[in-house]
Amino acid sequence: MLAREQCLMLAVLKEAVVDLQSPSCTVRWRAHAWFFASAGKRNHIFAFPRICREFACDPAAVRARIFATVPNGGETLH
Repeated sequence: MLAREQCLMLAVLKEAVVDLQSPSCTVRWRAHAWFFASAGKRNHIFAFPRICREFACDPAAVRARIFATVPNGGETLH
């Protein structure tokens, strides 16, 4: 069974994937930026790399899988 924090982490990840498909360029850009967070933000509890570590997943592999399945590869610019 997942802890509450883990459930919330998964919800944040799911929302970021949904945001990559948004019609809003700004929303897509923010989601893309979250997946490629700067070093200073990587240890925040809801940072993408930290969520991956929580579930013992490689961030690069998870990112590649997500971007491969999102239409237009999560394209951020039009």
